[in-house]
Amino acid sequence: MVFDRSKWCFVVPFFARLLIPPATPVALLDAVTDDDEPASAPLDASSPVTSLAIGSKGTALQISARSAVRDYMLNWDSGGRTAVIVRRLQILLSLSAVTSLRLSLGNVDVVPLLQHLRQLSDLELHCGRANRGLEKSQDVLRGIECERLLPAPTSFTFSVQWPLPFEKGILSAVAQMLRARAGMNLPLPVRLVVMQLHNKAREDTSRPAWMDFVRANFAPYVEDFEVREVELPVPRASAQPKRWLVEGAEKYWTLYDRAKPGYLDP
Repeated sequence: MVFDRSKWCFVVPFFARLLIPPATPVALLDAVTDDDEPASAPLDASSPVTSLAIGSKGTALQISARSAVRDYMLNWDSGGRTAVIVRRLQILLSLSAVTSLRLSLGNVDVVPLLQHLRQLSDLELHCGRANRGLEKSQDVLRGIECERLLPAPTSFTFSVQWPLPFEKGILSAVAQMLRARAGMNLPLPVRLVVMQLHNKAREDTSRPAWMDFVRANFAPYVEDFEVREVELPVPRASAQPKRWLVEGAEKYWTLYDRAKPGYLDP
């Protein structure tokens, strides 16, 4: 089900009257909310979302959310208005039960969103080769370190696309975040760090020195440290989760160009 450029004050009563099978995915494209709108139940009122995946490409921001009974996809053109989008997201979905977050960043600043994820325990950060994505990833790491955002993460997965330019900068930022969190004497410190390297890393002669740096700067600050080799995903439409492919819809509907939302999550 796709809501395209719909005002939330109209979506709420319409959505509440629908008898939708639990597994039906719901997409909202450029959903409009007003700051002075009266409080209303969010989309996930009956089953709060527990998992978020945030991806961006250029100024396009996509938030995929999962609850026990339904999946949601929210797309916006951020245009540098992250604070506005965070307010809209808080109206559309409840965030108090989110325990898992997956980030794949482009040009969008997501740090303002992190302060609302107070129960988050599992953080996964995908770092691509785009310079801007690296910069935004470092902003997230500095936010976690300096502003004490995300007070409860106990598991951190850092996925790297190889080769990674400026690796010293981003790796140093991860190490500094872990070092700072370890020194805060938090009730829930980061206990597990998983470093995911895409399989092309095996062919690089600099890999041994790179791994020595990672082990020396990550392992001392956590209880468990792992390195995993993973296949580099091939970007193609068929790689999308099938729940968003809307296969066979053309048999019953005349679809327009935004009827099948693109998928940005890695």
